[in-house]
Amino acid sequence: LAIPAKYLLDFLRGVVDGDGSIRRWIHPTNLREQWSIRIYSGSKLFTFWLDSQIKDELKVAGKVYGRKPANRENFIYQIKYGKMAAIALINKCYYSGCLCLKRKQQQAMLCIKPNSSIRAYSARSS
Repeated sequence: LAIPAKYLLDFLRGVVDGDGSIRRWIHPTNLREQWSIRIYSGSKLFTFWLDSQIKDELKVAGKVYGRKPANRENFIYQIKYGKMAAIALINKCYYSGCLCLKRKQQQAMLCIKPNSSIRAYSARSS
């Protein structure tokens, strides 16, 4: 794809809205809040291209995984961004009034909110 650098953030937000997830949870061992962004694709070429664009243009590194689900012929590829990388991407991609799915924006905003309820829960549990 020939996505101009100035549109990469909008493109990435659309990809996360369509083929991605923003997830949060409490780590079972250390009881700390964890975050991840995952982007899924059936195209190895697209997955590695997007990963390289994000590394080169946004300076955020993810990890690419490929797996072949049972009873399927084709691989599924995934780019996973852990907690710090997820926060960096959200800070770059999501902002008030941006064009995106509201449920993804709500999850994104919780990720970067300093005192989210999941952090408060984590502190009470330890």
